[in-house]
Parts: sequence; structure tokens; C-alpha cells
Amino acid sequence: MGRAAVLTLLRSDAYLPLLQQLECTLRRSNPGVQLGVMMVPGELGAATLAWIDRNSLTRVEVPPLYYPNPFNPK
Repeated sequence: MGRAAVLTLLRSDAYLPLLQQLECTLRRSNPGVQLGVMMVPGELGAATLAWIDRNSLTRVEVPPLYYPNPFNPK
């Protein structure tokens, strides 16, 4: 059996409570699954980064995600 992980994107400190809820739910329901947090460097505050590190979550730095709209507005 392989290893499993959950990866989520956090773009603002305002969403830390949702990350905390996800971490708690994942820890209780699937204790062997690792949680990773994608983040854009410079977007999160020191308190949020400290919480991520304190809870042993994996930090994955990514460039800002951009999904262009292929349709022309009419």
C-alpha cells in the first residue's frame, strides 16, 4: 500500500480557521494521512506560518495560480 496525502491551497490568513478544521478532521478520521499546504510566498502572516509549522504540516511554496478564461466576453 502506498502513502497518501491531502494537499490544499491557503491564500489568506482569513482562511486559517478552515485549515484548522480540515487538519483536525483529517487527524481524527485518517491519522496516517499527511496534510500539505500550498502557499504563495509572502501572502501569509507569521502567526499562520507558525501554526502550520507547530502542527507539522508540509509547506509547499508555489507561484500564484492563474487559470485564464479561454472565452471572449461578449
